[in-house]
Amino acid sequence: MIMAIPLLGIVKIMCENVETLKPFAFLIGDKKKRGEKTWVQKIKKRLLNNRQAA
Repeated sequence: MIMAIPLLGIVKIMCENVETLKPFAFLIGDKKKRGEKTWVQKIKKRLLNNRQAA
């Protein structure tokens, strides 16, 4: 288990550099811009706004 994170990082780097494997690199983890909300946070915000409007 201790080696899982470094190995996953190595696999991600390899996938980023092979064109056909880039979708797998995206699934492993995507770089998020500073201040950008995750899709979960966006959905929560919409649900809260819909409840307040109703």
